[in-house]
Amino acid sequence: MSKAIKLIRSGDNQEYQIENLEKQSLKEGQVLVKNIASGINEDDLFINIPADKQYVIPGYSASGEIIEIGANITGFKPGDSVVYMTKNSGSFQENTVVDYTDLVSVPEEIYDKIAGVSYYSGMMAHSLLKRVFIVNSNTIILIHNVTSGIGYILAQWANNLGAVVIGSVDD
Repeated sequence: MSKAIKLIRSGDNQEYQIENLEKQSLKEGQVLVKNIASGINEDDLFINIPADKQYVIPGYSASGEIIEIGANITGFKPGDSVVYMTKNSGSFQENTVVDYTDLVSVPEEIYDKIAGVSYYSGMMAHSLLKRVFIVNSNTIILIHNVTSGIGYILAQWANNLGAVVIGSVDD
């Protein structure tokens, strides 16, 4: 059994409980990850419970160690350090079943906890700087809430790309 943080009431008076979960079975292409660190993001704060469910386990990204692998998986094995971001919530638990296509190996020189809490922000920064709008040395960029996790990474990365960076902060 593993423990999980469950959101059992959403809205203005959110209510969470820590409960035991039954052992999760793996399907083809899935791995079981023992979570080391889970990122907390704005999406986790505004999550709602769908009408067809009694609870939701928040958390979209985490780092951890693979403890079990399902069928037809290549490139990963038990004991590997990984980070993941999933379209389904669920990283606020001790062990999470994850599609192996959502995993990224974490090199030894990167601390697992840093990888887990910064992966979501780093991927968002990458998307904004390299996909939504290509930032380069001819760019002037305004970053709202530059002191946030994403803003902090955006500012450094954009500066490294040669952009002029202007940041705003909330008081």
